[in-house]
Parts: sequence; structure tokens; C-alpha cells
Amino acid sequence: MEDKTVKTNTDLSRQDLNLKTPKRPTSTNPTEPKHPENELLSPLKLLKQGLNEKISSKEVEKFMFDTKLLDEMRRKFKKPKPLCVKRKIVGDILEGLLDYVSNKKNIIERNNSPEKVK
Repeated sequence: MEDKTVKTNTDLSRQDLNLKTPKRPTSTNPTEPKHPENELLSPLKLLKQGLNEKISSKEVEKFMFDTKLLDEMRRKFKKPKPLCVKRKIVGDILEGLLDYVSNKKNIIERNNSPEKVK
């Protein structure tokens, strides 16, 4: 018995090579929710995320960026680097920023104390 359906050249070659037809992507929702930790983040997003974590842990109310710090960030992120190196750079920059903020806060607190008059 012959198969009376017409087969295209592609179907015949797939049958000769014992290949299955290509599967099309299904539009079902993934079972696992997406986590941002699993995705690659840009250096600025890493910096923002780390800064938010460290500020919340040290409870710093106000801070201002130093222009030297911004220049250092631009210089260090100018060339492409692996993600682990970028994370280390972000950690170093955040430590420098928080040290700068805590030192500036201590200086301001000392200068605001009233002097005793004798």
C-alpha cells in the first residue's frame, strides 16, 4: 500500500536522515519564577544593588558622591571584564564610598559641637 500524501523534499530528506520535525516554542508560562540573581547584571545595576544593601546595613541617612569616585568608576568600567572581576570592583568602590561617608559624618559631628566659654 502506497501512501497517497505528497511529501516535500524537506520531509523526504528528514525521513532519510531519521530526523524529527522541528519543535516550535510553546507559549506556556514557566513553572519557576525568574530570580534576578540568575541573570547577568550590568555593573551599574550591581553597584546600585550593593549600595542599597550596604546603606541599609550601616543605616547611612545622606551621602553625596565624590567626583573622584565617579571618575574612578568610569575608568575601571571602561574596558570589558568578567563578571567576577566587576563584582570585586563594585565591592571595593562601595567600601571606599562608605568609608568616605562615615569619615565625613564623623568630621561633621565633631565640628558641630558647641565650644565652652570660660
